[in-house]
This record gives sequence, C-alpha cells and structure tokens, in this order.
Amino acid sequence: MIGEKIRALRIQKKMTQAELAGSFITRNMLSQIENGVAMPSVPTVLELAKRLDVPASYFFSDAGTLDDYRKIGALDKIKKLYAAKDYEKCLGKLRELGIFDDETEMLYAWASLSCGIEKYRAGYLKSARSYFEEALTHSQKSLYGNPALSDTAAQYLDAVAWIRAGEKTPYPRTERDTAAELGVLADLSYIQAVAGERETFEYGTAFPMYADHLKARADMQKGNYRTAAQSLKELVARDGEKRYAVMKYYALHDLESCSSREGDYKCAYECASAGRALAEKMNK
Repeated sequence: MIGEKIRALRIQKKMTQAELAGSFITRNMLSQIENGVAMPSVPTVLELAKRLDVPASYFFSDAGTLDDYRKIGALDKIKKLYAAKDYEKCLGKLRELGIFDDETEMLYAWASLSCGIEKYRAGYLKSARSYFEEALTHSQKSLYGNPALSDTAAQYLDAVAWIRAGEKTPYPRTERDTAAELGVLADLSYIQAVAGERETFEYGTAFPMYADHLKARADMQKGNYRTAAQSLKELVARDGEKRYAVMKYYALHDLESCSSREGDYKCAYECASAGRALAEKMNK
C-alpha cells in the first residue's frame, strides 16, 4: 500500500525513480518499495514524504484522499506567505495546489483582495480590477463568504470604474457597508471626495497626502490658484510614496490647471505629459 501511494505521487509529479531516490536511496530500492517487494524504513518514508510534499501520515493511513493530505502539507506554507503579506506568491501556491473548497476559496478571495489593493495604490488599475473581480468570485463560491470582503472589493471596483471613466462621470451611488481597515477607508473616502460625493475627509492624520491634496482642491475652488499650485508642486514631488499613485494622477491634473491659470505654461505642459504617462500605467 505504501509503495503504491509513493508510485502514484511520483507519477503525478512527473518525477523519475532516479529523481525521487536522489542520493538518499538507490533507484533499485525505490523500485522494490513501489512494487511491494521491500518495506521502507521510517526515515525513508519521512524523506520521500518531504520530497513528494505530503505529510508522512499519508502513507500510513487509509483515511483521507490524496488531496486532503496535499492540502494539509501546502496550507501551512500558504498561510505563512499571506501573514508575511506576500500575496502574489500566496496566490501562486494556491493555484499550484489546485484544490477548490470552502477554505481555499476564502484564502483565494483574501489574497486576491490584498493584491488588488496593492495594485490600486501603485496605480495599476487594470490589474487591480482583475484582482477585485477574482476576490468577489472566490468569496461567493465559499460557504464562508465574508460580506466585509465582498463589500470592500465592490467599493474598490466602483472607484476603479469611476477613475477610468473620467471625472465627468457620476460616481456610483451603491449603498454599501463600511469597510473596516483604516487604509481602505482612507483610499475610498479620498476618491469619493475627489468625485464630490464626500464633503469631509476624516483620515488626514494617518494619510496626510490625501488630506493635503483635498485642501489644495479647496483652495482652487476659492480661486486661490497660486497657493494651491505651491501645495500641489510639493505633493507631486514626493515620489517615494508608492501608495499614492491615484492621488498623484489627480494632483498632476490639478497642478496643470492651476499653472495654466497662473500663466506657467511650462509647468502645465510638464504636468500634462506626466499625467498622460501615469494614465498609461493605470491601464497596464
């Protein structure tokens, strides 16, 4: 029985006997084990289990399917990747595992949502949209579907759709529950404020760049274009802030407008060029 399981796993992983045996045991000994001629020692079983990426208990139990044991072996690594915020690797390991049940679907959903948020903040909106859509799909497939997760993904999708459509498009007015994580609240509140759907921004202490841009916009509305332009120039110069790509796109647009009104056409041209480059990035 043990030999049959070893052989089945080896074939599934497209490994030759020599590759699996390595220098630990001879290929001939592995052949004897697989054919039931020889019984492997416990150290041999432990080593083969490690190389085949399954718990050693799989070879000694008649209960549970191969997928059950593959999942046990893989989930610990996947959860560690998620905890380390290495979301793309986490998704890669989930795809490699290829098991779709209620637990793995939710892991897919959370990792996809997290990847989407990272891409959104970096300005890759087309990629972000794909991840948010995946998050919704996987969450809906799981018995443990999380309303907060689905709501957050849906709100980001609203934001992406509005940004890509242009400022003259009405912002989606879908009633949704409030997302919990502070950074998410700041992202969504900011873009709603830019769209004119929110009068106040409550997260300025934690996310001052969002607050500074909205203040500059308020100065523009009052006709204080010179003051706004100075604030906007300082904002767009902060290249180290990777999470503010969306804000930078709108700040460039506003600085272009202020510069034109103040007769600084060189700055206006530079902002227009930088804005177009950022817009192209958003659609990659």
